[in-house]
Formats: sequence, structure tokens, C-alpha cells
Amino acid sequence: MKSRLAPRAPLAELRKPEVVHLTDQAPSTPFPGPQAPSEQVDNGVRETLCKIPLDQLLDSPYQPRLKYNPEEIDELAAGMKANGQQEPVMVRRLGTASYQLISGHRRRRAAQSIGWTELEARIVEADNDAAELRTMIQNEGRKDLCDYEKGRMYQHAFARNFVKNQAECASVFATSQANVSKRMNLLNLPSPITALLDQQPDLLSVRKAEVIWELLKAYPDEQDLVVRAVQRLADGADISTLRGWVAQMSVKKVPENTGKGPAYITNDEGTTLYETKIKKSTRQILLTVKDTDEDLESLDKSLITFLRQRKEEKR
Repeated sequence: MKSRLAPRAPLAELRKPEVVHLTDQAPSTPFPGPQAPSEQVDNGVRETLCKIPLDQLLDSPYQPRLKYNPEEIDELAAGMKANGQQEPVMVRRLGTASYQLISGHRRRRAAQSIGWTELEARIVEADNDAAELRTMIQNEGRKDLCDYEKGRMYQHAFARNFVKNQAECASVFATSQANVSKRMNLLNLPSPITALLDQQPDLLSVRKAEVIWELLKAYPDEQDLVVRAVQRLADGADISTLRGWVAQMSVKKVPENTGKGPAYITNDEGTTLYETKIKKSTRQILLTVKDTDEDLESLDKSLITFLRQRKEEKR
């Protein structure tokens, strides 16, 4: 009889402390299959612990990660090489000589990169539905899984009817309902932006996305400009420069400031240097200097020179 995992079980319940103590030695030479298995009973559930060759460990189609960061894999590999495997990966048996990972996708890659041939693994019994949900839950707490990937994971849990509402989703994945809402909201960004996130999922965190939502609201007719701003992030621009860059690029599209809002002057990186605002009722132009390195006396002289030249031009 196949074992099913109740979808409403909280993450803390599904991640019970492991009692297996692993040695700090690197894995031994390859062998044709799992050797010297040991069985352990935890609350009536029988699990098998053994060593499995890496070439028999298969990625799960249910794991939510879109990209693997090579630098993070290298760091993990260095830690494993120095300290050994600290906890077993979790798998389910697919056949006589293959196992599907439930957790441990990054550890398998790290082990392979340093020449290991096997990993300690905990074999659990799980049907497709149980394996799918358990794989998502095991990955929820991984620090390298970004907000966009988690948002997609929650959406998939809804689509598969593992959860019915955000409160239940928060309970199952052991997070807050606010986190569920904010991460899933990333999926509501314009499709050109989500397409960028599909390629680089860690490009926007929930916090960075707040800036993008603000820009979309402030410039409802300039979505293409906001998309270009997000592309600038992919090219290495800082999130703090986007507001000024979008404002400056938007100003360039109109012949003059309408007086309804401030205009911005930025440098090539998009950092705001100056802000101007027209007050028609008092016939004032207000200039705010944002650049802390600006010499105000020198700027004042430049403005006076400019106004004198303008006066001569009007003659």
C-alpha cells in the first residue's frame, strides 16, 4: 500500500530531527548498489538508511529550483570535502537501481564535483503525490531558494490542490501568510518581467519588487521603461538607482516639464543628481541638489552664468 503525505501537515512535523550520526569520512569507492542498509522506525514509519552511488540518484521533477548557483555549489562542495556529509539526502525508490531525490539535489552536485561516488541516503516510501509535496516542503527552508521560486512553488501547491487558501499554504510550508502573499505576488508582475525572472529567478526579491510595483503605479504608461529598468538590474545596476533612472528617461520623452511633478537629472548610472519642480502660482523653479559631492557655490555660479546667457539670447 502506497504511503500518502497529508497536505495539511506542517513543515515542522515533516522535518523531524534525524537521529543518524554520519562519520566525517569521505565516501568510499563505487559499488554496484546500496550496501549495508539499516532500518529505523520513527513513530511507526520505517525508513532505510544506506549508501547509494551518485549515478543512481535522479533529480526530482517536482523540485522548485529553476537555477543552481555554481558558486554556492562550490562552497557547499568545499564544506563537504572538509567536514564530510553532515546529513543524509532523502530519496524514494523508483526501481531496482534508481532513486529519486526528495532532498539533496545540491549535495549530489557538490559531491560529484569533488569526485565522490556515493552519498548516505534515507530511503522513504512515497507515491507520486506524497513525493511531490514532500519535495516542495523539504526545499521551502533552503536558504538558497529565492522568493520567486518559492512563489512558483506555492502556486503549484494551489494548482495541485495540496492547499486551499493562503493560510493553509502558510501552515503547510511553515511560513507566514504575509510571505505567501508577497512571494506569489511576484508572479503578477508584467510578463516581460516574469520572463526575466524565469531566466534569473533571484533578480528580484520581495523587497526589491516593491520598488518595481511603485514604478509601475507611478508610470502606468511606461511599462516598457520599467521593464528596461529591471533589465538594468540584470546588468548589475543597484536597485536604489532605478527610480531616478526611470524618472529621467520618462522626462526625456516630453518636451517640457508639465509642472505636475518633479523632473530629475541623473548620471549615466541612473543616480539622481538634481531634482527640479515648477510652482506656476508663484513663478518659481525649485532646485534640489541630491549629489552630496556637488559644490553649491560653483553650481550657483554656473546657474548665474546660464541665466545671463539666456538673457542675451532673448534680446
